[in-house]
Amino acid sequence: MVWPIPYGAIVAGGTETEQELITEASSPVAEAIVSSDWFKPNPGQTAFTARCTLKPMIEALRPALHERSLAAADRFWRDG
Repeated sequence: MVWPIPYGAIVAGGTETEQELITEASSPVAEAIVSSDWFKPNPGQTAFTARCTLKPMIEALRPALHERSLAAADRFWRDG
């Protein structure tokens, strides 16, 4: 059984993707996310989901964190 998970992200330029309901174990990712320099899942920290963030994803977010392109809730990071 796969639990439905709401998924949205903020991408480079500050655009939020439309939130989708992921209902399969493997689902395609929105083109806006794939083609962006960086993306940050769960903008505003509103979904009740856990995430596993890979080191390359965190490295890609560094410029956005330093430029404060993300909201305060999205800049707070607890890794691990």
